[in-house]
Amino acid sequence: MPLRYIQWLEIMSENSLLSIRNLQTWFPVRRGIFARTVGYVRAVDDVSLDINAGETLGVVGESGCGKSTLARTILKLEKPRSGSIYLNGEDVLTMRGAQLKEFRRRVQVVFQNPHASLNPRHTILDILTEAMIVYGLTTKERRRADAARLLEEVGMPADVLDRYPHEFSGGQRQRISIARALSLEPKLLICDEAVSALDLSVRAQVLNLLEKLQAKHGLAYFFITHDIGVIEHISKRIAVMYLGRIVESGATAEVLAAPLHPYTRLLMRAVPRIGSPLPEDDTQPGEITGSGITNGCPFAPRCALADRRCRAEIPILGSHGAGSRRVACFKAGQ
Repeated sequence: MPLRYIQWLEIMSENSLLSIRNLQTWFPVRRGIFARTVGYVRAVDDVSLDINAGETLGVVGESGCGKSTLARTILKLEKPRSGSIYLNGEDVLTMRGAQLKEFRRRVQVVFQNPHASLNPRHTILDILTEAMIVYGLTTKERRRADAARLLEEVGMPADVLDRYPHEFSGGQRQRISIARALSLEPKLLICDEAVSALDLSVRAQVLNLLEKLQAKHGLAYFFITHDIGVIEHISKRIAVMYLGRIVESGATAEVLAAPLHPYTRLLMRAVPRIGSPLPEDDTQPGEITGSGITNGCPFAPRCALADRRCRAEIPILGSHGAGSRRVACFKAGQ
């Protein structure tokens, strides 16, 4: 067994399903007639995290912080610059052929827009069973019964199998997308803003459905959203992402009750609370005071607490206090 693999197993969590270490996904910025590379967009920059079997890890942050790029890198839809991704101890980045095909079955995704992710020319029956036939999980004779079973799991009747995606509401289409993801019996489901396009009442129904399916099938969720209220509802553990980096992570209840990073506090202040007045002090950490590239902490241009060290050094995500709480900030808790 390779030494690198042994060392990796030593640092993996005992129950870890997915382990990511020092992952970087950069996109080149090209200019000029010859399209020379003049810089990079660091969409994912030195991200390390674990997802345990059967748990939900919520990743939250503003639009453009790198959440979806992280998901696409895990799915091997983007090629990382460096880093490692392991699923059940198997190196995802080196997978080819039959091994990669099996990986595609074990890791499925539910996208934000179900209208765009469902083929408008295919019936629901075809959408739900096409991949099952490829993987040998059903036959042409059994596929209608199997598709009806999948629809039942997501709370939809079997008599819609011969209809097309445009005949359904947004919430119904998202249920169909979830059923399609379940069709291959995955272990990890990546939900990329899976409920953000839905009305509030429908959103709650879909979240409850996801929790029910998780309990029944032992699924792990990598749940991406910009909505802290959604994370609070569905996730036991949270990772806060800013400009490609995880800046704070830990148990959801602890992080949201007492955020340590100024950026997490900024996100919390943006959440409307019934009966809670807006803060009177407009100089709280997290106020937008600037933007742009910094050699130090990525959040320094927007942070009222930033000093010379913050602008010169990049803080490393490290343990803070007892438990699993981690934060990347020199001013954590101030």
